[in-house]
Amino acid sequence: MQKVLGKALAAVLLVTFALSGCTGDNKYVATIGGEKVTPDEYKFFNSITKKEIEQKYGVSDEAAIKKFWTDKVEGEDPVVRFKVKDTTLEKIQEYKMLLVKAKENKIEITKEEQKDIEEKLKQNIEKSGGQQKAEEEIKKDFGITLDTYKEIANNYTLVSKYIEAEKKTLEVKDEDIKKYYDDDKGGTRLEFYKADVRHILFLTQDEATKQPLPKEKADEKKKKADEIMAKAKAGENFADLAKKYSEDPGSKDKGGLYENVRKIGQYVPEFEDWSLNSKVGDIGIVQTSYGYHVMKLEKKEKIPYDELKETIKGVLLSEKMNEKIKEWKKDKKYEVIKNNDVLNTMG
Repeated sequence: MQKVLGKALAAVLLVTFALSGCTGDNKYVATIGGEKVTPDEYKFFNSITKKEIEQKYGVSDEAAIKKFWTDKVEGEDPVVRFKVKDTTLEKIQEYKMLLVKAKENKIEITKEEQKDIEEKLKQNIEKSGGQQKAEEEIKKDFGITLDTYKEIANNYTLVSKYIEAEKKTLEVKDEDIKKYYDDDKGGTRLEFYKADVRHILFLTQDEATKQPLPKEKADEKKKKADEIMAKAKAGENFADLAKKYSEDPGSKDKGGLYENVRKIGQYVPEFEDWSLNSKVGDIGIVQTSYGYHVMKLEKKEKIPYDELKETIKGVLLSEKMNEKIKEWKKDKKYEVIKNNDVLNTMG
C-alpha cells in the first residue's frame, strides 16, 4: 500500500477532502469485496497509473504525452504494452479492500479532522483560482468532478488511518534497524547520504511563463553549458563561474552552492541523483525540467545512524505492512470481479 498511498497519491492528492456522497452512477466497472468500482473511480486510478508510467519514461510536456500514448510500438498499443488496465485494477483492488477493512474496524474521521479537511479544501480551491478553476483542473487531470475527487480523497483518509492503526500492531527490533543501516556497504541507498554541491544553471524554460524554450534557444543553452563545463574542468574556479554565468537566483551569489542535498524530494530527482551518485570532485552536466546544470560535487557523507533510525523504522514498518496487505489480497473475498461490458468501454 505504501506504493499507492506513498508515491502515487502523495503526488496527486494535494489534500484530503470532506466526504461528498456517492456518485449515483448505476454502472460499475468491477466489484471487490462487495464494493462496486464506478467508472469515475476507474478514471481516477487510471490517471495515476498513466502518470507513473510517464514519469518512469521521462515524458512530461503535453505534446510528448499525447505522442507517447498514441504511437504504437512494434504494432502494439501502449495501453496494452504497459498493462495499464491490469495495473489500474490492482490499485483499485488494494484501495477497495482497505476501505472495506477500515469500515469493518469502524474507522471514522473525527470532528477536528473534518474541520481541518474542510479548511484545506477551501484553501486549495482558492489557490486554484476559485471553484470553477478547481473543477477544470480536476477534470483535466483525472476526468472526474471535484465532488468525486473529494469522495475518493476522503476514503483515502479512512484507509490511511486504518493503515496507521495496523502499523501500531507491528514490531520492528532495534537490531533489525541497525542491520538495515549497516548493510549499505557500497553507498547504494542514496537516502542514507547528504552532499554539498555547486551548480551553474542555464535555463531552458521561459522565466515568466515557465514554458519550454524553442529548440534552437535550448540548443544554445546546451552549447553554453558545455563551454562552461570545459572551463571548470580546465581548472577555473567553479564558484566564480557560477557567480558570473548561473541563471539560478537562489544560489548564484553563493557560488552555486547547495548544502545537505538529500534524497527527500527537495530538489528535482535528476539533481539529487547526480549529487548522491557522484564522487567528490566530479564535474558533469545534468538536464532537468529547468534546464542544463553544470554540476560539481564538493562533499558527500553518510548520515549518522541516530538521525536515520526513525526513518528506517518507518521503512521497515511499511515493508511489514505491505507483506500483510499481499496476504490479505489472496483472500477470495477481495477478488476483482470484472464487469467487462463497462470495463471494455473505458479508455
